[in-house]
Amino acid sequence: MRCKYSTVLTRITFLALLLLIGGLIDLSAQSIPALSFEIKKPQKLENKKLGSERGADKKFTATRRFFKKTNTKINRHFNSKEKQNEIIARAKESQ
Repeated sequence: MRCKYSTVLTRITFLALLLLIGGLIDLSAQSIPALSFEIKKPQKLENKKLGSERGADKKFTATRRFFKKTNTKINRHFNSKEKQNEIIARAKESQ
């Protein structure tokens, strides 16, 4: 007969393990140092704003928000699939 507290301890252990794994994944993403580059524009384009610089000045409309969210979601899925493929490839190599 199982102790009535064993189920609770199992659940707590499982949740603690999930939090630990989630914390490790989060820390690995934060350990990448931020890079900044000082790149000078060509002289004839010095006064012209680039597309990336104009983005902050534009209104954040529903259409823009839709495309930004869609693009972010697609990139997230692509990157996770690539990461999964790398892990599978390393696992196959180690066998």
